[in-house]
Parts: sequence; C-alpha cells; structure tokens
Amino acid sequence: MTWIFWNILYNEGSSEKGGTGMRVYLDVLFFINGTMDFLILTLLSVVFGFYGSPKRRVLASLIGALLACLFFVIAPFSNGIQQIASSLIISGILVGIAYGFTGIRGYVKRLFCLYFMTATVGGMIVWIVEKTEISYYIWLFLKTPSIRNLYWKSFLMIGGGTFLLLLVLGGTGKMVREEQQFLYPVTIQLGEKVVHTVGLLDTGNRLKEPKSQKGVLVGEFLVLYGVLREDIKDWMEGYFQGKGMEGKPEDVLMIPFSSVGKKAGEMPAVVCDSILVAKDGNVEKKEVIVAITNQQLSPSKEYFLLLHTELFK
Repeated sequence: MTWIFWNILYNEGSSEKGGTGMRVYLDVLFFINGTMDFLILTLLSVVFGFYGSPKRRVLASLIGALLACLFFVIAPFSNGIQQIASSLIISGILVGIAYGFTGIRGYVKRLFCLYFMTATVGGMIVWIVEKTEISYYIWLFLKTPSIRNLYWKSFLMIGGGTFLLLLVLGGTGKMVREEQQFLYPVTIQLGEKVVHTVGLLDTGNRLKEPKSQKGVLVGEFLVLYGVLREDIKDWMEGYFQGKGMEGKPEDVLMIPFSSVGKKAGEMPAVVCDSILVAKDGNVEKKEVIVAITNQQLSPSKEYFLLLHTELFK
C-alpha cells in the first residue's frame, strides 16, 4: 500500500516551485505503512472471513512496516523486479503471521485476496486523490517543522517502544504458535450441503451422546444454518426463542450438558454425514454428532466450532 502514498506525495513535492521530490522520513514511513497494513488485514478478516486475532494482525503490521522501512533504505523508490520481489516477501510474511499456515492452497488464497484488497483500496485512494487536493495538504503537513525535523532516532524509539509493548501485553509470539496448534479449517457435510469453517480443538470438551457415548462437537447456529433442513432451521429458531420441544424433528438429538457456574441443560444436535479437518493432512470422520448453540463460541470470532479429541483417535 505505501508505494501509492509515496508516489502521490513525491509527485506533489516535485510539482512545487523548484521541487525535486519529497524527503522521506523513516518514522513517517513506518507509521503510514503499519497503519495501512493493519487496515488491509482487518478488511480481509471482515470481507473474506479470514480468522486472525487483533494481536496477530498488529504484530504482522508492525513487522511489515519494519521490513518496508528496511527495503526502502536498501533501495529507495525501487521499481520493476525489485518492487515485485520486496512486495512478495513482505506480503508473504504478513499473511503468515496474521493468519498462520494451514496449507499451500489456503496460504496462496489469502495472499491473492491480500493483493486484491490492496488493489481495491489503492484504487479508491488514487481516485479520491485525483478528485481532491488531499495530497497537497498531506504534503504541506509533512513539510511542517514538527514533522520535517524528525530524526532517525525517533524511528528507533517508536519501533523499540512498540516491540516492548507487545512483549508486555502477553508474549505475542507464543500466543501465535499456540493458536496455530489448535485452530483448524473444517469442512462439514450434511446431505448435499457443505459448509467451511474454523474449529478449535477443545481438550476440555467432554460432551457425549448418552446412548452411543460418541464425542460431540459444538457449532454455532448461524454458521451451520446453511446446511440444515428447513424444518430443522424453523424448529431450532423457535427452540432458541424459548418455545420448547414441541414439533421437534425426529432426527434432532438432545445432548445434555453442564458447566461450572451454569445450570445444566440440553443442546439440540444433528448427525453430520462427514467432518473433514485439515490437521497433518486431512482427518475425516463419518456420522459425527454436532450440537448446536445460539451463543458465540469465540468473542474474537476466530473459530465457530469446538472440536472433540475423539476426532483424532
């Protein structure tokens, strides 16, 4: 993203009387690049449903900004092969840190979507700049003494301070590794319908179907809505609104549950034809029971299904 801004501002600076281009300060470059990286990664999560926590996106944005500054120092205003190579390296690292690595196919898909989103947002910014004089005012802002007199030391202070802050907030690197170990892409098939989602391997999940004693997964109603039959959808909507068991379809199971500090109850469940989990290759199980809840399983929307350890036995 940053090359768009610098090309715009560089042209604006060159158009000034006697201008020969603008001077670029690393701390300003770091700030703009980090901000835009975080914006793009957040848009990817919202628009395409890629699941990465805010802390992971922040970490990816900061590292991306640092790398952008490094490449700029090595080859300022590079173009052609140099620009393509540096862009691929930085983008690849951004995607890997923000969303983890769950396979070549998923990685390439995220990388493609990153470039698509960057081109879309970049095009909007260029259009706005062409229709307004915003680049001129930004350039004037960067000419003010408070910005012009920033030294490389301030860049180091900003980068070092941000890094220390991340360490204090809770060992982000460790968190990224742990999340990668327990979050998996999951494909659920029910009849002719299929849904793709993300599941968390919940080692504390002890739910069992009373008769068969099979382990039970837990999924969000809104995520599984598309694969459910119409009669099951209608009944579950009423059940979650407190209308009781009346009219329950025969193939809907009721799974008893209890948790600390909460009253015991029952969750409706369906038997899915198959569950495919991308873990060390692919793990597929037939006739898997999935209990359905109308509650949000992950406050940060990183996963929508609680997996059972029995899946991997």
